[in-house]
Amino acid sequence: AILPPEVPFAAGDQDIFVRIKNFGSDTLTQLTLDWTYNDSTQASVGWLGSLASGDTLEVALGTINLSINQAHTFKAWTSNPNGAMDTYAINDTSLLEDLYAGLSGQYTIGGTDPDFVNFTEAAQNLDRGGVLGSVVFDVRDGVYNEQIVLNEILGASELNPVTFQSESGDSSTVNLVYNANSSQNYT
Repeated sequence: AILPPEVPFAAGDQDIFVRIKNFGSDTLTQLTLDWTYNDSTQASVGWLGSLASGDTLEVALGTINLSINQAHTFKAWTSNPNGAMDTYAINDTSLLEDLYAGLSGQYTIGGTDPDFVNFTEAAQNLDRGGVLGSVVFDVRDGVYNEQIVLNEILGASELNPVTFQSESGDSSTVNLVYNANSSQNYT
């Protein structure tokens, strides 16, 4: 299993760990851990030690810089148990998808060079990454034709509120609309 940082976590350098389990009947004394981050191959990690049948152990893979507004995907797999080919490789791979960093501070939505292109991106990051402190979204002037749902936001509270406000200070210059011909016509 891949052990990510506990959500919500801050953007920046984060240590990535895996939990290995010995499903074999012999004590495991060595293996190779290979892994990818966002489909990019990372340096293999060799492990030496003693892991009895049925036991588990956590091993550090490395440190990755995790940014906001980006889905982070990890894949890890074992090979060469005790220096030999694995005859039962079906349980060797773990995949972790759509890991997002938590938010804290002030961000922009829309316009030129924003932190988030639209409300949908901001809502997705809030839903998957949560918040670590108060969050303010300064929304740039424009019409945003989107249908979004804000679910319960991990970490949000009276002390850590999430605020959407017009960057210009004129709320009439920001319009969130959704035009649909159905009973699901809501923003």
